[in-house]
Amino acid sequence: MDKFVNSVLFGLIGIFVLFFAGCVAPPENICDSSASVVYVGQNISYGSYTIKLIDLTVPSGSADPQAIFEVYDANNQLINQGLISAYTTKTIQLSDGKSISITACEINPELTTSKWVKLAVH
Repeated sequence: MDKFVNSVLFGLIGIFVLFFAGCVAPPENICDSSASVVYVGQNISYGSYTIKLIDLTVPSGSADPQAIFEVYDANNQLINQGLISAYTTKTIQLSDGKSISITACEINPELTTSKWVKLAVH
């Protein structure tokens, strides 16, 4: 019974976090057409912005891994940082009124090999 209650509780917490963090399910065609594999420490560019994959969280128990990222402007100034789960999209509002959406199509948290995320930026 306790495992069931914990599972339901964690599921509800996860839904709450995704809803309030601006994460939504990604459109499938974005992951198919414009996603790139980015290894920890590498960057992906979008216009004059750079998204850097800092690290991946280590999953424990029923928790899923998340990608830790930072967004830099053309002057290499940090403008945003956050976490994103697999199969979700995080939208970041920019100071010029535009936005960047980052979709994590797949996360590979392997500790014995290179850690990477398949990202689409749009």
